[in-house]
Amino acid sequence: MNLQQALSVIDNPTLRDDIAHRLKSAPKPKTKKGRELRNKLAYALQTIPKSEWGHIQYYDLYSNIAYDLDLGEVETLSGEMTPDGKVKLPDGTLLQHPQQFTHKMQAQAECQPYRGIESYKQWSGIEAEITFPPADNISYVAGVDQDQYANQYGSEAAYNYMTIYNGGIENADAEAGIFTSAATYFRRGYYYLYTSINGKPKYFRDFLPDGGQAIQGSDGFKGSRTLWMRFNVAPGLTLTDPGDLRLNVIDYKTGFQKIYTTSNTPELNAGTLFDLGIDHGMARTTSLLVNSPGGYTKYNKWMNTKLVDWQNNAHLWTSGYTYLGPYNGDDRAYQCNLNNMTIESTMISPHYAEEVTVRIN
Repeated sequence: MNLQQALSVIDNPTLRDDIAHRLKSAPKPKTKKGRELRNKLAYALQTIPKSEWGHIQYYDLYSNIAYDLDLGEVETLSGEMTPDGKVKLPDGTLLQHPQQFTHKMQAQAECQPYRGIESYKQWSGIEAEITFPPADNISYVAGVDQDQYANQYGSEAAYNYMTIYNGGIENADAEAGIFTSAATYFRRGYYYLYTSINGKPKYFRDFLPDGGQAIQGSDGFKGSRTLWMRFNVAPGLTLTDPGDLRLNVIDYKTGFQKIYTTSNTPELNAGTLFDLGIDHGMARTTSLLVNSPGGYTKYNKWMNTKLVDWQNNAHLWTSGYTYLGPYNGDDRAYQCNLNNMTIESTMISPHYAEEVTVRIN
C-alpha cells in the first residue's frame, strides 16, 4: 500500500486532507520499509487525536526501524526468542527476559523472583505511574563487570512491566515496560523501553531525551525517575476493525511524550489478534533476573494504577477488579528457592499503589 492508497481509504475528506498535510511536513522516509511504515501510520492516524500526532512513532515487530512523525526513520531493535526463553540480540549476545507473563516461555535466568498483580478479564488496557530506582538501588544486572558492558553470559536484567493477555496468564500475548541491563546494546545505569507481542520482543533505545539515563548516585538529577505509561488495545474505526496496540509514555522529569503504535494484525503480531469483542486481563509486575546471589532492585513504585475499559475510561485498580488466582499479589520465584528471596511490598494506598523491593539473599 503506497501513501496515496493509504489516504484514499480514509472516508472523511477533511480528516484525509489533515493527515496528508501533516505527512507532507514530516521527514521523508529513506528506505522502502520506512515508506511502508509511514503509509500504515497514515491510516492509523484516523484513530489518534490530532493533539497527539506530534508524538507518534509507528513500528512493526520484524524490522529494526520505526517511522516517527517528527524524526522520520529511527532505529529500533528486534530480538529473537531462544528455546530457553532468553532474547538473542543481532550480534548473538543474550538478554534475560521475564518468564511468568511471557508467551509460552520456559526456564530462563538462574533465579527470577517477582511480584505480580492480575486483573479480571474485562479490560482493554492498563496505565500507571511507574517509579524506577536510581542506579545504586539496582545490583548485579551487569554481568561479570558492574561498570562495563556485559558479555553474553552476563545478561541479567531488572524489569517493571505491564501485560495484556487474552488466554491464561501463562500464555500472555503482549507486554510493555521498562528494564535495565548491561547486555550488549544496553548500558548499566540506563533504562530502556520494550514491548513483546506474542513472544516477539522489540526494544527502543534512547527513547528519552537523555537516553533513558538512570540516576548515577550523586551525579546529575538526584532521586528516582517516574514515567506514566498506558498500554492498551486501541479501538478501531469499525466494530470489525481490530484497532492497534498502543503504548503511551510520558517522562515526568522532562515532560517528554511518545506514543508507540503498531497495527493489530496477525501478520505483525505473530498470529495473535486482539479482538475487541473479547475482554482482556491485565497484570503488572516487578521482576529481577539474575544468575548469582546478591542481586536486588529496590524501591520500585506503582502509583495510580488504572484499568482502561473499551470506552477509554480509566478506573482506579481496586481489590474488586483483582483476580483471586495464583498471581493476585503473588510473590514467586522461578529456578530458585523462594526461601532465599526477600520480596518486600509496602502498600502505599488500598488501591494497589505500592513500593516493591526484590532481593536475592
